[in-house]
Amino acid sequence: MLYQIAGAEKLEQLLSQLMKEYPLPMFIEKVVVPVDTQVNDPANPLRAIQQALWQSTLIEQCVSLVAKTRKRSSRKAMLLSFEPAQDGITHYIWLEALSLSNDGYSVTLLNNLPFNSKLHGLEAAVSQQAFESVVVIGESKLPQAILKQLARVDSEFQCPVSLRGSIAVIHAEWVQQLKGALSNGRE
Repeated sequence: MLYQIAGAEKLEQLLSQLMKEYPLPMFIEKVVVPVDTQVNDPANPLRAIQQALWQSTLIEQCVSLVAKTRKRSSRKAMLLSFEPAQDGITHYIWLEALSLSNDGYSVTLLNNLPFNSKLHGLEAAVSQQAFESVVVIGESKLPQAILKQLARVDSEFQCPVSLRGSIAVIHAEWVQQLKGALSNGRE
């Protein structure tokens, strides 16, 4: 499919049309996943150029749609990712930003954050900017210092923290503990 598209303009037009026609989950299932599979095929001789064109064009579409929603929404969500930019999942991070945007949030995305320590200033940002939700998306295990900080944001600032992607499975026990602590604190 992608190798048949002559250039970025046609890809932009096609993506724009498909993103209008399909709900986001169906767009991801029917378009994004199959194109990712084809583009990332090790036997694809044009893999690097197609991957770069595909991902950058998809990200541009997501950025545009997220920016439009930001102007209309008063509810705020912070989307965090600790994944290195070169891991090739940045377009999925932006698709998550678009999903939050479609849910009515003005999204602030912070990606490619360092794994090595806690995020200085996170609590202040959540408090000062009045975020209603913090979402962490990723594929890698987070250090305990960051998990403790996220739990504090959830409990002390009444700002729900949720995990998306493989990170939700990796830290399933942490999520259950967080939900349990919230349940006990509200009773």
